[in-house]
Amino acid sequence: MAIQLTTELLKADMPYPFAKASKKKFEQVFKLFEKGNKKAISEILKAAALYPQLPQFLNLAAQYFDQADMQEEKMKIMQDLKEKFPLFLFWRINESMDAFLKKDAEKMHELLGEELRLESLYPARKLFHTSEYLGYTRAVMLYYSLRKDETQLLKRMAEAEHLKKKFPFDTKILYQIAMTFLVENSSAGKIEAPVLPAIPGFQIKEVEELFNRDLTIPDELYDSILSKDRKLLIEDLEKLLQHGIDNYRTYNKKNVPNKNTYFVWHALFLLKDIEASESLPAVLNFLKQDEELVEFYLGDLISDFLWELLYALADQDVRALVDFIKTLRDNYLLRSEIILTLKQIALHHPERTVEIESYLRELLLYVSTISDEEDVFIEEVTDTLLETIGELALTRLFPEVERLLKEDMLPVIYGIDWEEFENRYVSEKFDSNKVYQELRTRKEVYTEYLEAQEEHGDDDDDEWDDDEYDDVDEYLDALDSNDAYEDSVEDDDEKFEDNEDDFEKDDTDDEDTKDKSYIDYQELNTPYVKKEPDVGRNDPCPCGSGKKYKKCHGKS
Repeated sequence: MAIQLTTELLKADMPYPFAKASKKKFEQVFKLFEKGNKKAISEILKAAALYPQLPQFLNLAAQYFDQADMQEEKMKIMQDLKEKFPLFLFWRINESMDAFLKKDAEKMHELLGEELRLESLYPARKLFHTSEYLGYTRAVMLYYSLRKDETQLLKRMAEAEHLKKKFPFDTKILYQIAMTFLVENSSAGKIEAPVLPAIPGFQIKEVEELFNRDLTIPDELYDSILSKDRKLLIEDLEKLLQHGIDNYRTYNKKNVPNKNTYFVWHALFLLKDIEASESLPAVLNFLKQDEELVEFYLGDLISDFLWELLYALADQDVRALVDFIKTLRDNYLLRSEIILTLKQIALHHPERTVEIESYLRELLLYVSTISDEEDVFIEEVTDTLLETIGELALTRLFPEVERLLKEDMLPVIYGIDWEEFENRYVSEKFDSNKVYQELRTRKEVYTEYLEAQEEHGDDDDDEWDDDEYDDVDEYLDALDSNDAYEDSVEDDDEKFEDNEDDFEKDDTDDEDTKDKSYIDYQELNTPYVKKEPDVGRNDPCPCGSGKKYKKCHGKS
């Protein structure tokens, strides 16, 4: 391909480029957006007014309003983007998605350019951000699906294959578009009813019931299983995990009912509740399977529960977790959750801090030996590791951190240096109470998920009457002002510094949200897309949230 790609926002020759300070501001408001912080929209709109020359803040506001189902506000923002930033690619992509839903191929072609190539749409540009390329490719593939042009659709899919390792989620969406097209246009016709694998024989009969129970599993059934012979129960639950591994291909079919894939959840929660430390090898064996298999069965549970499971099973065998981290490659989330487990062990058992410190030192030296060419997500793992060392105030490790950072021996994300680390964790000691997490019961976790599903399905606008949102209209009106767009930004860095303190205070005051240090740069400029054709229940949601479709926009 003629164009070149970069993952660095400041390097891409975008028509509306970030400066260093505005990029940092964007990272901050994006964190709030990712966390679902109620203050996010106010801060995003403030930033949009502060940097009126940049469309990226308005684009993020449009995503927020779309997710909140505030369509009138979203359309207002999208119209502003189109009028004031005609060269901004993502309003074109968003409009082309709307045209796709209306099956208007001609409109899509008009928006995406005559030759359907980025280099033709922007002939003066040479270096595109990967999010631009992947978002545009997604839209073009959908265009070819409307035209029923299988050859061109698969050709575009093949062109993006080289990004699969670094951006597995985005390329999985492209793959899903291609598969949906092939299924719909194959001679096979309608998809047949699911044929589920044979249920293995269990020593405890009630375990068979787990195959037909979703999150509404009766307490009586769950408690009855818990009361059975421990040895027999562990053997059956481990058999259940192996069954999931052996039959993944069969369960991972578009027409398999949701309730038939929750048996792995139930097995893991039962093992946690009986503190089956002897099952740690079986659990780690499940987690080391192909990343798509683990994500298929666990979905959001990986980041919402995994540390609690490992805490219960590996509390007395932390060495197994540390060794397990070293066996993994190209898996950011799982390794980060293991590091979170070590952090919570130290917080729940302060007397074990020295022990955990020794393991973190070992991991610190380990990541210093790995390059991003060997492991595409080693930078994110390092970031989580440094954050953990700082949050636990492990001062004896600080000199080692300083040495490794100053000698540029650590693969770090976003160019973090010793000065940043020192400002956050050394100059002012971090309050570990902010990262202490309580252990929850199975019923509490299931209830949280069920309530989230119910809330997502409700069409209730009452939450938007909160005082938190009183200033939304004010900022939208301000963005309409010609002055806001015509005033130049005299000194980007100076404006940023003037507003940074207030912003940080607002961000840290929110006790209801979990700290999340990771920002996926691939998603920073990715437009929110409301729907894609016939997405499988267990496939990634096309909105870009990272959740399964059935647990995101598929809930309603």
